[in-house]
Amino acid sequence: MIWDNRYFEDIGNKSLVMLDGTDMHVQMKFAESFLSHKMKENAVKYEVGVCITTGRIIWIHGPSRAAEHDISVAQQALVPFLDDGKMVVANSGYRGKF
Repeated sequence: MIWDNRYFEDIGNKSLVMLDGTDMHVQMKFAESFLSHKMKENAVKYEVGVCITTGRIIWIHGPSRAAEHDISVAQQALVPFLDDGKMVVANSGYRGKF
């Protein structure tokens, strides 16, 4: 897990990070907990956050099991790093949580 403040520029916005999860294929014996619904095969999930103001990657988390929902990964890993009142921009997999 990485959170790199060197490339993070706070300009007073509530949303400073764009967040998304991506699945990567892994060659292994079939395991339901690693089944990627996007890829229809075993995979691991990485979560990547990009600073909106600088365009630099400031957050990487993973690997996680591909079957784990994006919001579950974020709640366990990213949310504890967010300051009060700060938000992230994310796709519908994170809806209603940020």
